[in-house]
Amino acid sequence: MILCPIVGYGFAWIGHFFFEKNKPATFQYPLYSLASDFWLYFDILGGKQGFVAKKEIE
Repeated sequence: MILCPIVGYGFAWIGHFFFEKNKPATFQYPLYSLASDFWLYFDILGGKQGFVAKKEIE
């Protein structure tokens, strides 16, 4: 249970550093980052936000 945040944020941090080439807001604003994660989580559960993959433009 203690490792859940590390595992969960680990994938996001890898994406930020290696793919997006930026620094995640988690380091500068950890409480805002955590709050927005919960906000998105509950929006997904409530059906306000869905998992939609963007189509690549050719």
